[in-house]
Amino acid sequence: MNHSKVRVIVVGLLMLGATRWIYAGSAASEVLRNGGFEEVGPEGCPVAWLCMGNGERGKHWEVEVVSDARTGNRALRLMATAEGRAVVHRSYPYNPQATELELGDLVPHRKGRFVFWYKVIKGDSNNIRVYVLPMKPNNLEATATRAVFVVPPNAPKGEWQRGEVVYDYSKDSGVRAVQPGLRINEGGTPATSEVLFDDISWAE
Repeated sequence: MNHSKVRVIVVGLLMLGATRWIYAGSAASEVLRNGGFEEVGPEGCPVAWLCMGNGERGKHWEVEVVSDARTGNRALRLMATAEGRAVVHRSYPYNPQATELELGDLVPHRKGRFVFWYKVIKGDSNNIRVYVLPMKPNNLEATATRAVFVVPPNAPKGEWQRGEVVYDYSKDSGVRAVQPGLRINEGGTPATSEVLFDDISWAE
């Protein structure tokens, strides 16, 4: 085999590998739609997500899209006082009487990990968390234990930090899908806290 043919084969293999890598990355990003919060719905919550809280909105809790993004133009801000709670998770059909529902924006992979970026603005407690919620076929939370990432109480303020939470429900027949849940004051010691999230993605 001459050198020109060797070069052609090597280049072809490199291009094939690059194509597979690009496809894999694209496929993973499509698993979690709007993980960068760039698309915003008419009520101000990012498309494919649900935003809620406990207490009086604006006083005890707030969830809103802001321009202080790590990449792109938008990030998601969560704020809660010690008396409130901020809750964000995926959008999906809900009917507690149903036995099975469409997935909506849940993630149909029972094993994997969620990678995300966060920026603590205020808070020194262990109450800022990212959960993996295991979901049953009727889109209610399963009894399996949540996987969790706890933002360190001593995390630097005003700096983007990378987080990752790994989960595995592959052997639990009661779990059909999962979803990431962003929380303040659902676990840990309640305290006034504020955090930004951006670039949430799913990976194997």
